[in-house]
Amino acid sequence: MKKISALAASCLLVAGMAACSNGGQDGKSGESASDKLAPVSIKADLSGVTQDEAVSALVPDAVKKDGKLTLVTEASYAPAEYFGDDGKTFQGYEIDVAQALATTMGLKLDMNNAAFDSIFPAVGTNYEASIAAITINEERAKQYNLIQYFQDGNTWTVAAGNPSAFNPINPCGATVGVQTGTAQDEYLQELNKTQCADKPVSIQKYDSQAQVSTVLAGKQLTAMLTDTSVATAAVEQHQGKLETIGEEFDPSGRGVLVAEKDADLAKAVQAGVQKLIDSGDLAKIYKAWGITKGVPEKAEIL
Repeated sequence: MKKISALAASCLLVAGMAACSNGGQDGKSGESASDKLAPVSIKADLSGVTQDEAVSALVPDAVKKDGKLTLVTEASYAPAEYFGDDGKTFQGYEIDVAQALATTMGLKLDMNNAAFDSIFPAVGTNYEASIAAITINEERAKQYNLIQYFQDGNTWTVAAGNPSAFNPINPCGATVGVQTGTAQDEYLQELNKTQCADKPVSIQKYDSQAQVSTVLAGKQLTAMLTDTSVATAAVEQHQGKLETIGEEFDPSGRGVLVAEKDADLAKAVQAGVQKLIDSGDLAKIYKAWGITKGVPEKAEIL
């Protein structure tokens, strides 16, 4: 559903920092040489975003105490979130959204990095919330508060020329790369129980999306499955080695993750996202990244 304009996409390179748990604004290394590629810096103008008194009044005292909104992401998912070319500065359209949200709530942003599948149990204990391109689905909505701020779809990507003759309509039997714990990981597992039960997809799981893209570019996978925005960025980064194939499918919401027990914080986040929607600031952030579709009219807790 969401597309990146050619101008913006030409500036995007998939970030390749291997995810590592780390506090503050300085993601530690531990990356391979191939993981040091990062997108050219793009940043939305957030100068017009200010504290909203009605929103900040909803922020629980326990969160206000240190004056910070402590969030966690997985910074290898360009253009949503990634490390800049210094290897430690968080960038991405979701980082801009997180900064705008914190400002609206009257808080400073404290962004942290962790492996994607470790984020869920850590929210509500180590971190107050997460913004990490988290797909809203029924299972997650039963266990967490998810406040929708965006919508994206899924797209298949193959090596240029599709040397393995991958069929996106019938992926059964293919070797497909995904990032561990993502909605795409779950989708393929379900596919192996249904359409591909007799000839299952060989699901190859990686800690970071950058690893998936790099392995596919090396023709060691048949295909990969990611968010559409990430697929577009990966094609640009690998400059002629990758191409998307088939139609985007199953567009769904992306949500800020808040622990089920933290209902008051979820309401404050909801109010903050709604303020950004109503003011037009949320749409402006995405526009700066060349994204013109996918912004909701209403921030719902799902």
